[in-house]
Amino acid sequence: MRNTNTNKKQNVAGPLCEQIDGAYKFVLNYLSMAVKINGIVHKEKYELSHKAIRELIINAVIHRNYQMSSSIQVAVYDDRVEISSPGSIYGYLTLEEAWKAVRQSAIKLLPALLKT
Repeated sequence: MRNTNTNKKQNVAGPLCEQIDGAYKFVLNYLSMAVKINGIVHKEKYELSHKAIRELIINAVIHRNYQMSSSIQVAVYDDRVEISSPGSIYGYLTLEEAWKAVRQSAIKLLPALLKT
């Protein structure tokens, strides 16, 4: 990621669609990009999957607790991107059960994510 030894945060306001797009563009602005040139055609690829970044931001917006006054936080660090959404786990689901479901889903989805 660019801009070593710093972290970047930005507030994005407005309608939800504009917030999602603003947060997405903010993150992409700080990701490094590789360019592969083949003759006159070039292909750009971000260091992290841009599709996964957009999906994570959309999920944070969809699943946040709108009864709380705090906002979704998106931060870009040297070695990671953090997206956090206010609230807690829904209903009676425990953290252990949630992580078990995430691990099982990740095992199935990881090969497809790594291709993008």
